[in-house]
Formats: sequence, C-alpha cells, structure tokens
Amino acid sequence: MIYNIMLRVKFIVSPDYNVRGRIVNPAYWFLRSYYKFSSKNYDKITWLDAHFQFITDNDALVKMIIEEKVEVLCLSVYIWNREQYLTIAKRVKEINPNIIIIAGGPELNAHKNLNFWDNHSVLDYVVYGDGEFAFKCLLDHLVDGVSLDDAVNIVTKEKIYPFKIFSDKEFSKISPWLEMQDDIQRLVKEANGETLLFSWEMSRGCPYSCSFCDWSSGLHNKVNRRRGNWREEIDLFARLNVKVGIIDANWGQFPEDMEIHKYAVDKLGDKLWTQNFSKLNKKTVYKMIEIQGNGRDSIFTTNISLQDINPEVLKNIDRPEVPWEEHRKFILELLKNNPNIRANPELIIGLPGQTPDTLMHTISELYEVGVIRITHHGWVLLTNSPANNIEYQEKHKLKIKNLVWLSNTVLPDRQAAIQSINNKDNKTFMAKTIVGTYSCDLTDILAMHSFIGLYNSVRHFLPKTNPLTIINKNKQRIIDMSNQHAIKMEDDKIFGIENYDGFVDYKNLWEYYDKNNFYKMLKDI
Repeated sequence: MIYNIMLRVKFIVSPDYNVRGRIVNPAYWFLRSYYKFSSKNYDKITWLDAHFQFITDNDALVKMIIEEKVEVLCLSVYIWNREQYLTIAKRVKEINPNIIIIAGGPELNAHKNLNFWDNHSVLDYVVYGDGEFAFKCLLDHLVDGVSLDDAVNIVTKEKIYPFKIFSDKEFSKISPWLEMQDDIQRLVKEANGETLLFSWEMSRGCPYSCSFCDWSSGLHNKVNRRRGNWREEIDLFARLNVKVGIIDANWGQFPEDMEIHKYAVDKLGDKLWTQNFSKLNKKTVYKMIEIQGNGRDSIFTTNISLQDINPEVLKNIDRPEVPWEEHRKFILELLKNNPNIRANPELIIGLPGQTPDTLMHTISELYEVGVIRITHHGWVLLTNSPANNIEYQEKHKLKIKNLVWLSNTVLPDRQAAIQSINNKDNKTFMAKTIVGTYSCDLTDILAMHSFIGLYNSVRHFLPKTNPLTIINKNKQRIIDMSNQHAIKMEDDKIFGIENYDGFVDYKNLWEYYDKNNFYKMLKDI
C-alpha cells in the first residue's frame, strides 16, 4: 500500500488515429478538477503531465513512465487501445512491481465478468461507470489510507463496490475546462500547430439502449446536465484556436442546446464539429445544421446518424428514429435550401435484418434525396453494449470473430499491417467483429461495404452518372470478389485488404480519392 505525501500520478489518454486531427479526451481534467474540488489531499499529489500523444513506440512510453518514477498509472481504455494498454501495463509492472495501475473506460467489464482478473492481473483497480467519486476515493486511500468502505464504481480482485451515478450539484457549476486551462494551454503549445480536436459535452448519458452502443457502459439510461459556464469554455477554445467536437449523445435534445449551438458557431466557425444529433428532435437538428452551414464560402459537411432506414433492422437494434418518410423530408429540404451543405448519412453494416437487397433499397432512397457520400461502419462488438449479451446474440444468430482493424489509417502494404499488429501499436487493434447474423453472412457484409464504397467513388468522380446503375451492373462480380476476400479474412484474421493505395480497412476497398486508381478499379470490374 502507498501512503505517500507527494504521490506521483500520471494519466495515459492517447487518441485513436483520426482524419479530423488528434482527438483530445478530457476525462483526465474532469477527474483532476473534481479531486481538487472535493479532497483536502489535492496538493499532496504530483500531477505529472498527462500523455495525450499517439503511441507508436510502446518501449519508449514504458521507459518514460519508469524514468518519471510514476507511482500511480491511470489508463483510459477504449477498443482501439485495449491490447496496447494491457501490453504497456504488463511491461511497466515487470520493471516496477510496486506501481499502482488504475484503469477505467468502456472496454472494461470487471464489474460483471467473473473471469476478468484472469486476463487483467496487472491492473490493481478498475473504475466502471462515472469515475469522479471513485477516483477521489482511490487517491485518498493511496495518499493517506482513507477507508474504501464508502467507495462506489470500483472493482478490485477481492470486491465489486456498488454502482452509483455521479451527481454533485455544486461541482456541476464548476468548469473543469476553465479550472485546468493552464494544463490545456500547455498541451496546445506542445502540439506545435498539430490539429487538435477537443471532445466537449454538456450532457452525460443517453436515454436509449441501441444494441450496438455502450453509452454509460450499459449501466443506466439517465442523462446528467452540467451547469458550468459554457460561454467561457467556448471562448477558451476560440482563443486556443482548436477544433471542438460536441459529443453529447443527443445534441439538440435540450432547449438550451440551440442557444449554445448558435454561440459556438459564431465563435468557432468551421472549427466546430457535431457528432451525435438528437435521435427524435429532427426539426431542431436540421435547424442546427443549417445554422452551422450558413455563411460559408466552402462546402459544409455533416454526418447524419441513421444506422439503417429499414423498420425491421431498426427494431432489431432498438434504435429510436422518426419514420423514414418523415426524415427524408428534412434531408430534402436541407439540401434544396442549402446547396453548400453536404449531409453524409452514417450506416452500420451487418445489422440483423440487413441483406444486400435491403441495403440497395437504402442506397437508392439516399440517392433520391441527393446524398453524395454515405459513411459506412463495420459492426464492432463493444464490451458493454446490449449486443454483447448472449441472449441478444442467440436471438439474432450473431456470428462473431476476433479480427484486426486498422485505426483510421492507410498502411503502405500488408507487411506494414502485420508489423503494426506484432508491435501492438495503436495503428491497429483487435476487435470482436460481427461477421454474420440470421440475415447475412461475411460475404454479404463485405459486399454491402463495397456497394457503398463504389457509390461514393462514382458520385465523386462521375457526378452525372447514376451509381445504382454501375453497382447493379457489377453486383454479382462484387459479391464474388467479396466471397474471395471473406475466405482471406478467415485465414489472416485482418479486416483489411490491399488496394491501389496500400493496405486499407476493407470498407474502404472500393473508395478512391485518386482518379487514376478509380478508373483502374472500374476496369477491374
């Protein structure tokens, strides 16, 4: 046990690779600011600089942790860094067995997995659900031996502490962003011009339980609202000249969201990005999009989260959504009145009820409303999502395989992908992947990705050509090639393939941003 007057604490919160820039997870600042607010021991902690950078050399990071004489190592674990973080934790523990390792995040399920510690013995504490009060209890315990009897949301090898939603009305009035702005400014300065995207939210939690999602780690459906000064926070982002991504689960759900959105658009301009709009409040959502797209000389692109438009599919995934006939009117009106706005619908491929035919109907509907690009995601099984329950999997006959994914990046060739896998860096990650349901198999899933990729390429390079004609003309050829790729994935366990640009996620196989490569692809089919 550590009873240390100046406990040396370090957080590792490295991002996923992302085309928008280096995404900054603010969890560290929220935990630290709550500890400052609630504990008399704040000044007994040596807060070492958190590590927000990409990790491409595990050995170098391990060396840094040892050289900094870290006593408490805190890890934010997500699907793209889980294997890498466990590797780092193991190496650190081998060198310094006395180090305390605390891990939290949506990819840990120590609170409900009886076999969790068999594969995670290098960890000392796991925090599940909201982390603020749990983190306070742990640090007070490590600093001066305060009992954990009243702790919540903690799991040790001996005990699972009870779950509690974090709620502190007084702290909700305090802005962690403003409290920690000196450290935030340090990060921006060290980035030296690199694009940073700060994840920012006003509401925590989601009232829905979509099968593929792990919001609030599946523990509850309550939404908590911060009361901090959002104007000052937005002003801070504007001064720092960083990008801001609003990550509320249902942005536009609360009346105040519109006021906040207008202010953010005014202050941040094209540096504002919104990821998760309200599922049901479409009138507000499309007004927000219109406000954000207005007054620009360039094209404004926004994602529209659909997952699917088929009623059976939506029912199978417990997805709340307005009927498509109603939703399509909003999209039509938006694009008709705002020629500079591009709406990119997001679909998940491989959902129960989907087939190549149902997807082609969806693509046809999206083409009719004027969609130029469709964003398509593979279905990765998140540890704390409803789909990870055996009853759900049996009901929809889910087939699941552990596959290696690329982290939003293109590697030069297959050998580079294999090297990344062996190094366990965060250019690749292992994930449980849905490769079949009662309605589709892996060949179908790969073909559906290919249909959308081909649609996007045709819309980009041949805007006057109906992409449905080209897809239907080559449909069987695409299915045959998808079957060959499915066999290959069974062998190498990588959700990727080589194209003209390098080794890419399979879902990008038919998408090209180089005209010559696009025409080569058309010639191939």
